[in-house]
Amino acid sequence: PLFASALVVHALALDEPDKPAVWRWWKGAHTLPPRRTIGVVRFRGESYMLVVDLAAGKVAPLPAPVSGYPMMTMDEQAALCAAPFNDPTFKPPSGAAACMEKHRKHDIFE
Repeated sequence: PLFASALVVHALALDEPDKPAVWRWWKGAHTLPPRRTIGVVRFRGESYMLVVDLAAGKVAPLPAPVSGYPMMTMDEQAALCAAPFNDPTFKPPSGAAACMEKHRKHDIFE
């Protein structure tokens, strides 16, 4: 991969405070309603959902779906497509004779 250890940000969104918290706040108040950001990231092939509390400066993990989320990066897709060709169990024997022998064994008309 081009950047094997790069952090890939798939989504980043502001988690708006609940409406009652906003309604209780007034301009000039000493404390703002809680502000959080939620991100979906991939790092070293693992997916993470994180919540960042902007006021507290803290990051906490959230439960994330196990498969299919988020989508793979192009580097990950290329590595996945190349995997069978790098595994000796998937490599056919070389040479025309080996190819002919393989097809002869599976000929349904014999």
